[in-house]
Amino acid sequence: MLRALMDKVNTYMRNMFRALLAGVRDYLVSINDSINNMVGYVTDVLDKYYAPLYKSITGVEMHLTWDSAFNDAIAKYFEVEQLIGTFRRIRYYARYALYRILGIIAMGLIPRTQITNYVDQLVTLMKETPQARDVFMFISNLIYTSSILRNYETMIRVWLGRHAMTVDQALQTLLSQNIDPDYAKTLVNAYASPYYPTITQLITMSEYNPAFLAKLGQVIQLMRIPQDWVDLWKNYIEIRAYLRWFTRVLNELVTVMAIIPTTLTVIANGKPVPLSDVANSILKLAQSYGFDATKLGFVNQLIDLRISLTQYRNSIPPPRTALGYSIYLPDPVGFLNDLSKYWIINNTGMEILTTIAKYRKYNRWLHQAVTELVRAFAMGHITKATLTQMLNTMQPLGLSQYDIEAINQLAQSYV
Repeated sequence: MLRALMDKVNTYMRNMFRALLAGVRDYLVSINDSINNMVGYVTDVLDKYYAPLYKSITGVEMHLTWDSAFNDAIAKYFEVEQLIGTFRRIRYYARYALYRILGIIAMGLIPRTQITNYVDQLVTLMKETPQARDVFMFISNLIYTSSILRNYETMIRVWLGRHAMTVDQALQTLLSQNIDPDYAKTLVNAYASPYYPTITQLITMSEYNPAFLAKLGQVIQLMRIPQDWVDLWKNYIEIRAYLRWFTRVLNELVTVMAIIPTTLTVIANGKPVPLSDVANSILKLAQSYGFDATKLGFVNQLIDLRISLTQYRNSIPPPRTALGYSIYLPDPVGFLNDLSKYWIINNTGMEILTTIAKYRKYNRWLHQAVTELVRAFAMGHITKATLTQMLNTMQPLGLSQYDIEAINQLAQSYV
């Protein structure tokens, strides 16, 4: 029983010593406080448990006490442990600092001549060995050199991709940096692949030069187009190569059929041919350029609409032309009213047209009559009163009171 009691007390005293040692090592507890805590733990805590049990076992009273003479030895030991713990933490934190320094070196923010200074300062703070310094220098130089070579590799990849450098120039640039020749050749070959147009680019190129159609099979193979799509792409490209020119021919056909009767003969391939035969051959050819029955139906509707428009233009004069014709007709206003049902015109427009037509018909004769009256007055054949009276009778034909006064003044100047 006594042995068990002493072992138990000794175990917890050691555990407390280790806990305080860890606190001192990590700068959580000062050395003096740790010793005071140990003294209090032994004399105030463990003794309350130890003394009663010891007396009940042996019949003798005994208390735990602390040997203060040993405090200096413990304090010196704690100082060493504290110093070791401090530098262990410094090395732990310095590991992340080393990572950051290596990253900055890789970015080129630390000149190569300054790498040694940074490593020496870090080694001094960490109290590392010369062997560790050599390792740090080796890694730093390796990072610096590899970053430079990586930048050269990136430059080669970008410049080759933009066709700003030839294959030989790229290879010589890499070899000048002492990059492995096999690696350099592999890198250049990987990013200096021959340029081939895509199938959509080939379509555009074939519109300007059909000779590019001969490269269609090669481009299809390079783009790995599925076999069930090959015939569709070929048909599409062949149509696109000539579709623009065929569309121009088709537009001209629509225009010609809209103004020329199909029974007339036109020139086709240097020979006189009925227009209907030319139209049929072109519409039949349209099927090979992607015009199915639906599209051809729209083309025929377009032709019919154009023919209807031509018929209308050739049959019904527009308002201005009709106004010019009305001067020769006995009833110009009625003529315009009869044509108005074929025009898209509102009531205001018709009022303007009929008013102009009404006075325009007699304008030439009115002008001649006024001229003769002024001449007669100037020669003394009629009086001013007669002149004014005759001019007033012409007001219904479009002569205004202002016009009459102006004519009287003009006639008076001839007297």
